[in-house]
Amino acid sequence: MRTLIVIVALTVLFAGYAKADLYHWKDKNGVVHITDSPDKVPEEYRGKMKTRKTPPPPTSQSVETNAPEAARDAQAPPSEELYGDHPLEWWRDALVMNKNELSGLEATIAEKKQFSAKFMEQKRIKLVYDQNDLETYDRYLTEIPSDEAQLVRLKEQRTELLRKATNAGVPRDVRGE
Repeated sequence: MRTLIVIVALTVLFAGYAKADLYHWKDKNGVVHITDSPDKVPEEYRGKMKTRKTPPPPTSQSVETNAPEAARDAQAPPSEELYGDHPLEWWRDALVMNKNELSGLEATIAEKKQFSAKFMEQKRIKLVYDQNDLETYDRYLTEIPSDEAQLVRLKEQRTELLRKATNAGVPRDVRGE
């Protein structure tokens, strides 16, 4: 019975920390994606996925505890303060990663548009261009709309993340305000 209580107590202590992991990967266009579940990572990117783990919970002084102490410890809050379901570091990482993903995608779209405009200008004045430039231009024409749609989704995710952070009481400086 005592062993069962210790196992339950340890399970409860570790359960809160499992939710705080972040998984991120970069797609074929160089866009960084972030999620809180490895199941949400597309199969083709799971081998390249990086995990941001939260620090392990503090170890107990001794496994030989009596049942009332183990039950009391299982109900005690984790040593790191939670904001909603996540520690402050999780919010900081999620917001920074989202901001970096947005910035990277905005820069990528700007570069593609700049290349496309330059290509069209060269074509208009009948400058010679090579086959690689033509292929790149054609590829960018199809990629820019999907990149812009992804940018809209990222901005919506950021708005929702900031809303949740505000509701969870995450400090303004961590939210970037």
